[in-house]
Amino acid sequence: MSAAHAPDADRAAFTADGIGTLVWRICGACHVGNINKISIGLHHQRHGLGQRLIRRALADGLEYTWQATGQCPQARQFFP
Repeated sequence: MSAAHAPDADRAAFTADGIGTLVWRICGACHVGNINKISIGLHHQRHGLGQRLIRRALADGLEYTWQATGQCPQARQFFP
């Protein structure tokens, strides 16, 4: 994100049962979104919950360029 623009505050989404969390940030001036953290409980992975959370974040910036922080190799698979 451009240093000339202050990005919006962190946004978060949670599954209703508390087994998944997603934190993201967007910069409306730069049209960039960043996935900061996503976590799904181990026994609930591979059931589409993460995909639903990601879709929620992407809805905030349908025309934006999205990226992940790269904290883990799995995150880079979504946003190379």
